Amino acid sequence: AAAAAACNQAGRRPAAAAAACKDADEHAVVLVTYESSSPSYVWAPLPPALSYGHRAELWDVEKWLKEVHTKLVTVGDRAFIRLEVPETGELFAECPLPTDGTPLTTVVEPVIDSSRYYVLRVEDASSGNHAFIGLGFRERSESSDFAGALDDFRCQVRRARAAAAMRAKFAELGGCSRADNGSGGGASDGGGRVAGVASGRSDSGLDLRLRDSVKLTIRSLAYDPERQSLAARTPMLAVCAGGSLLPPPPSVPPPGPAVAPNGCWGSDGADDWGDFVAADCGE
Repeated sequence: AAAAAACNQAGRRPAAAAAACKDADEHAVVLVTYESSSPSYVWAPLPPALSYGHRAELWDVEKWLKEVHTKLVTVGDRAFIRLEVPETGELFAECPLPTDGTPLTTVVEPVIDSSRYYVLRVEDASSGNHAFIGLGFRERSESSDFAGALDDFRCQVRRARAAAAMRAKFAELGGCSRADNGSGGGASDGGGRVAGVASGRSDSGLDLRLRDSVKLTIRSLAYDPERQSLAARTPMLAVCAGGSLLPPPPSVPPPGPAVAPNGCWGSDGADDWGDFVAADCGE
């Protein structure tokens, strides 16, 4: 836990913190949420960004610095964009992703003139120095999958922060309830019943008893004079209240056979193709 806390320090990664992160990474679960199936490319150094963002057309895209293999990796509570050498798998550069609520665009920013190029804030784990490099994909589908993985990570961080806030609020409410009611847990009596539950307190210490100002009114449906009088005045309610059923409506005789205006269909109307026969009779 201490190593994980040292790893979450934002902006500063001294040698001691880097060693703690390395020790934590050895025992953490590594999950690869994105891996490019085709090579991607790195541009550095980048020209200065304009007031409204970076433009990939200013990078001279035909002259890249390095061909890399891009991965989005989650290690414990942290996540990184790792750029590896395709031939050896050696780490070329690493972009840590924020998990403290900092906007993701501070470390991964798409350019304004293409959907296949990004600007990454890579960082040296040992010294804490950082630099901005360009990352590009040849295939638009690769860039779309990369953006989707980043969006999934953003949603995961949002849900984790919301869950942490709910846990903190629940612990605060539970602590207040235990302070008001003495002990929160409650011991079990001889009959196997928890004393805290019998007194109206839950296992978490929350007071679940009804206040003195709250009154519950329970009315039995077996016999209600007001309901019976209303049912007697309304026939439909009489049925619902258990009275006799209303008689069925009178039967309607079936309609007689259809007769064509010009009398070409026949008197019995048994011919299902009468429309076509009527058309022949008019000739």
